[in-house]
This record gives sequence, structure tokens and C-alpha cells, in this order.
Amino acid sequence: LLRSFAGLDLALPARDPRRHARGHGALLQAVLPDERGRIDAQLARILDGPVSEGGVHGDFYDAQLLVEEGHVVGVVDVDGAGRGRPADDAGNLLAHLLVLRTLHVGGQAAARWLPDMAAAVSPLHSPGELACSTAAVLLGLATWPHSRHAPDWVQQTRGLLDLVDEALGVG
Repeated sequence: LLRSFAGLDLALPARDPRRHARGHGALLQAVLPDERGRIDAQLARILDGPVSEGGVHGDFYDAQLLVEEGHVVGVVDVDGAGRGRPADDAGNLLAHLLVLRTLHVGGQAAARWLPDMAAAVSPLHSPGELACSTAAVLLGLATWPHSRHAPDWVQQTRGLLDLVDEALGVG
């Protein structure tokens, strides 16, 4: 499915998680100033990562797939499809599964799917590009606990920043 998007000749730009990474990083630094150095280091690695271009879904993750009897039968939310980095689609999927594995009740299922999904998408992209794309999405998702006023948002946000480090191979 991801190869199908990558092969499309789309003219409009797709959503770009790396472009939004600076804004997400600034928000996280404002609410967790003691994490400024770590977030600066994460941003430097994300923004300096390798880049390739092609057609992308633009917001590809598990909730965008229609599945029947274990088979993907459709994909939704294609209004953001366009020209972008194919690794961003794969990184978005991996980032969402990492967050589900870490923070949600359904985490056991995500933990089971994650190795298979990583094995399926990894050969399609350079390791550095996939790592930067996954980390950029995770940085954006790290703003979520604060924005929804979770009682333990500081702990959740730091846990998500740990996932950014994990995606970048830091630590």
C-alpha cells in the first residue's frame, strides 16, 4: 500500500512532519523548559536527516485503514495525499503504534503489530530517513498530553520524548 502511494505522481505537497517539528519543539520547550537541551538535540537530528521524495498519503497510520478479515480493503483520509517523503508515511505508522504501545489500553495489540510493521516498512526506506520521520511524528504527538490537560501530562510527555530518543537511536 505504501509503495502504491510512493509511485503516484502527485503535484501538491503533502503534510510534512519535519516542517512542523520546529513548532512542536518550541511548544514542548515552553511547557517543559528543563527539556530544552534534549529537544534542541532531537530537532537537530530530525531536521538534518536524509530526504527522498515521492507520492505519500500524508497522514498514514492504523486508524486510516479499513480492514476486513485481516486484510486491508481500503484506506481513508486521502485528502492530504501529495508529494512528500515516503518515509513520512511509514514513520507516521510506526510512531502511532509506538504511542499506542506506550500510553493506551490497546497497547498490547500495538506491541504485537509493531515488529511486523517495522519489518515491512524498513526495507522501503533508508534507516536514517525512517528514524527521522518517525521521530518527527513522535515529537508532534508529544504535544498531545499537555494539550488535552492529562493529569500526568509531564510524565507522559517525557515518556514520548524518550520515544523520540529511541527512534533516533539516542541513549
